[in-house]
Amino acid sequence: MLVLTALVAYEVCRIPVQVSDSVGNLLQIQRQTLGEVFVAQFSNGAYVRPLLWAQFKLAYEGAFGRETLMFKGIHVAQLLLLALLALRLMPVRSRRECAAAVLGTLVLFGLHTFDGLVREAFPINSFLTVALCVLAVLALADGEPAWWRDVATVGIFAAALLTIESGVLVMAAVAGARLVGMRGISPRAIAVVGLGLAAYLVFRFGVLQTGTPSLGERASGFGFRVLEPDALTARFGANPWPFYLYNVAASLVTVLLAEPRAGVWYAAQGVMVGQWWPAWLWINVLASVAATVLVAWAAPVAFARWRDRSAGWHERLLLVAIALVAANAVVSFGYTKDVIMSTGGVCFALAVYAATAILLATGTRPVARTFYVVVALGLALWTVRAAALPFRLEMQAARVRQEWRDVEGWLERQHIEVAMPEGRALVNRLRGRALRTRPRPVEWTGWRSVLDLN
Repeated sequence: MLVLTALVAYEVCRIPVQVSDSVGNLLQIQRQTLGEVFVAQFSNGAYVRPLLWAQFKLAYEGAFGRETLMFKGIHVAQLLLLALLALRLMPVRSRRECAAAVLGTLVLFGLHTFDGLVREAFPINSFLTVALCVLAVLALADGEPAWWRDVATVGIFAAALLTIESGVLVMAAVAGARLVGMRGISPRAIAVVGLGLAAYLVFRFGVLQTGTPSLGERASGFGFRVLEPDALTARFGANPWPFYLYNVAASLVTVLLAEPRAGVWYAAQGVMVGQWWPAWLWINVLASVAATVLVAWAAPVAFARWRDRSAGWHERLLLVAIALVAANAVVSFGYTKDVIMSTGGVCFALAVYAATAILLATGTRPVARTFYVVVALGLALWTVRAAALPFRLEMQAARVRQEWRDVEGWLERQHIEVAMPEGRALVNRLRGRALRTRPRPVEWTGWRSVLDLN
């Protein structure tokens, strides 16, 4: 876990601060005070993210002209905390738990939903923040009740919900943990979190009258292609529910089977036209199928033990992780994108760990041998997927560096005018730092062709 985290963190530091979703944000907060940044987000259309933008402002002001160092330092700290929390939730006390933890770790880093947690920053990755909050709540729920656990849970929930809309998953983690038998968070704290969510919804939809993102806001995958906003509006404007249901189903299945990707069924499309899948698609789908088979095989066992009040840590973790994957899919109803399911992907890795530990400890000898085969297959395939991540990050570094070579053209296309000297100095600093990087070219030849995974 720590070796992979260190390797990924090294590659993250080599990626310059990206042009899209970062430069415009930084130029905007540069002209505002912290209070203005915070308050302005309560009237920002379909998005209410005051704490996220306050984080941008605090990090920018605290950088003192070293923005790249500050934002990359925050990103690395988040990754390290994610690793520590995952280690806390995947204890190793036996050989079977060791095998389960290794497979869970490979799934964590190899799943395509993890890409968005390390390839982009905005300049602080809010999806990574939500994943950390969910894991932190699960860790707090595993223990004896204490007042400080309650206070920490309420604070984490408030911070996540004001950072990004998917912060509502913290509520799902709190309720799910209690339901499966984790007693570290008291009913009073759960009630406070529930009241906080109700107040947020009333304030958002009643007072601010802020709705959900409209169909015409962005392109989205549907079926075998990507539909532009105009096409989405024309097709689903009168009744968006079929589109919403499709997004929920597609978001759930992409974690379980590695397809569709951002709502587009690339594998199924290839089969329909008689084309063989590329190697990367075979590896991605087979790896996800092996992991999903383990989870589906262990889920009835865990549920039966929970119902009989004999569930242990693995059973409870498996059930709450499955619930969180489903909850994340529901939250993704507005539009489907791999990174939106990143918290669900992290929880899926925990589910694979728990399922593997349960299955390796149960079953007759012939059945146990089947488990060993599936686990071994999963270890092999997920090793390839995890090993491909650093190469994809190196390619991302090259793409971002190329974006900075045309940053003036990008600013013009986005109708962003850099008139103030402070703004021009910021762009020049970030561009200079980006152009000083020297990403290594990645050629998918020889043995590297196996790692050409999208």
